[in-house]
Amino acid sequence: MRRLGLITLVVCLVPAALWADESAILLKPERVFDGVSPTPHAGWAVLVRGNKIAAAGPAAEIKPPPGTRASSCLARRSCRA
Repeated sequence: MRRLGLITLVVCLVPAALWADESAILLKPERVFDGVSPTPHAGWAVLVRGNKIAAAGPAAEIKPPPGTRASSCLARRSCRA
């Protein structure tokens, strides 16, 4: 999928417990830094499966699988499902 650069903002904020299985979680932070653009992207989401980023991009373009947990990370220092 395009735009799968380094997404350090999200990767650093996801607790290791969320990576324990292959279930999916959709992270919706205030902004996402992708490592490609010099500025963070507002309105983006990151789909994580297991311990890997499966998709990142505008939230409207991310299609999470059924049963995906969602986490809104707005105005917080960490994401929680």
